[in-house]
Amino acid sequence: MALDKEVLIAMDNDGPGRAATEKLRRDLPCFRHNFFPIPLPHKDFGETPASILREAVHHLQSQTDIASRGQAYPALG
Repeated sequence: MALDKEVLIAMDNDGPGRAATEKLRRDLPCFRHNFFPIPLPHKDFGETPASILREAVHHLQSQTDIASRGQAYPALG
C-alpha cells in the first residue's frame, strides 16, 4: 500500500555505506531521488548534530522543489 510519503534514506559516509546506497539505487530505482547524503565531515546520521541535519534537509527540500520545476538537480554540498 502506498502512503504517498517521501522517504529519505541516509547511509553512512564510508565504504560499506556507499556500497549499500549503490545497491539500493540499483535494486530500488524509485528511491533514487530520495537518498540523503550525510553532510561531511560527519560519517553517521546518529553522530551528526541535529542543527546540521535540519539545515541539510531544508537544503535538500529546496533543491527538490527547484528540480520539480524542471531545473537541474544540484548535488547537496
